[in-house]
Amino acid sequence: NVLGWAIGALVVATPLREWGTVFKILLVAGPPIALGIAVKTYSKLRYLANFTKLEDNKKAKGSLGRRLTKEGSALGAPCECPFKLVSCRLFSLHFLAPFTCFIWTAVYVCGLRLGYMYADTLGDDACIGLQVALFSLSMFAMAAGMELLTRWIQKSAGYFGYNHQMFIAFVIIYGMVSDVQVRLGIVKMTGLTRQVCATIQPLYFSASRFLMSRQWKRSATSRDAADKDILPDNQEPRLVITCMGLIISQNASAVIVPALTCMF
Repeated sequence: NVLGWAIGALVVATPLREWGTVFKILLVAGPPIALGIAVKTYSKLRYLANFTKLEDNKKAKGSLGRRLTKEGSALGAPCECPFKLVSCRLFSLHFLAPFTCFIWTAVYVCGLRLGYMYADTLGDDACIGLQVALFSLSMFAMAAGMELLTRWIQKSAGYFGYNHQMFIAFVIIYGMVSDVQVRLGIVKMTGLTRQVCATIQPLYFSASRFLMSRQWKRSATSRDAADKDILPDNQEPRLVITCMGLIISQNASAVIVPALTCMF
């Protein structure tokens, strides 16, 4: 945070303030986020490497210890840390995954922003066509990204697994970022195009929540393992977290976009 404020003050106090908005956002947000990812990655790997050295009572107090105990009981053998030391190669591999996610997010957000800005310079028909195409892209990216995020969380296990608290954070952050991009596109539209797209967005969320609640009810009312249509028990928290996380992120983004519109 301190680094971000320092870079922001530098931009304001120098001729850099005359540069484009996209460049200033990347300059102010990029280094602090990258540094935060690096510190978090190293701290996590160091904690995992030293976890086996902790006393049993300290292990049991943390969420990691409880989750490893549960997974070990299910597997019939205790989970072992796949590494002993935090090497440069190990750090790089685990740093690149979230850093690449940040880069793609920055490219996606800036690309949409530049696309809508370019659409404003076109004629009426071309402008509407490009805006609808960008809106469709943002809706598809939001749905596909949530599916990929869910699969990634589901496959995580052992020392590199994620608990429900982290899943809540992932869903809310991703849902807010992706939903804001859709809403910012709608704000740029006018007339009938804006009304139609503004209707499609909440209908998508309503349909997705209806399907998730339907899956949850089906899994909660039957435990027949032979029924392949019934989700296993460990899927129920995922459905509840995803549904509630999207509701929270929707409400937050609904406040953020009008506030930014009034400010800028």
